[in-house]
Amino acid sequence: MSIDDLEERHAGATEPDADNLMRDHRVAAALAGALRTLPPADSRLLRLRFTEGLSISSIARSEGIDQASLYRRVANVLRRLRRDLEAQGIEAPAV
Repeated sequence: MSIDDLEERHAGATEPDADNLMRDHRVAAALAGALRTLPPADSRLLRLRFTEGLSISSIARSEGIDQASLYRRVANVLRRLRRDLEAQGIEAPAV
């Protein structure tokens, strides 16, 4: 994305206030910390799903994993991340 695209995208947007910036930084730091605690296989799975945008069925096929068990695994990992964030005082609306 170019600078021009960014400027156009944010034209007319109000400047974020200090409270929102602090909250966003706190959420990002908490999430980064929670992600670092995951086993490498779970981190890779989340990266494939959310960063690479692959579907669960695509990941299951490429990894040779049963699709139903992969759905359960992703759900379990996301629950764990939610618990970790909530333990740090980060609630769902903040994310």
